[in-house]
Amino acid sequence: MLLPWKALPFRPHSMLNWLAKSISTTQFMFLIKNLPGLLWAGFIFFLSVIPRNQVPQPGFLFEGADKLVHFFLYSVLSALLIFGFQRKTRLAPLRQSPIWWAVSLAIVYGIFLEFLQGTVFVSRSAEVLDMLANTAGSFVGVLFFRLIYGKLNT
Repeated sequence: MLLPWKALPFRPHSMLNWLAKSISTTQFMFLIKNLPGLLWAGFIFFLSVIPRNQVPQPGFLFEGADKLVHFFLYSVLSALLIFGFQRKTRLAPLRQSPIWWAVSLAIVYGIFLEFLQGTVFVSRSAEVLDMLANTAGSFVGVLFFRLIYGKLNT
């Protein structure tokens, strides 16, 4: 039986071994603990840079429904970042105030991507309302985290 990763031109376990040998144990564990947030940030980046005409536009949604999508994406991002930051990290600032760092990074990331959309990716445009939806979602992500996981494990 051909396993899915056998068809890839690279071996995921080899890449993971290479990464583990290339960085310190602390850095490697930080990446592993924050992998869900990093993957979600990559997903947001992908959605932010694809040409506007390739973004799915369901016809049944109302005008401005994309703001709800922004809100949802960034609330999940900040919740995942809080989850990763609060997990026994050796980085004292993250361990002591994971909510502040997670929300701040999610907001800065959202503003940065909107800036890229307005300057680098010509088929996209930067919108202030998108930035506001990203920011509001980042704050609501704290509530999502608290609803799912309860209080922080600091």
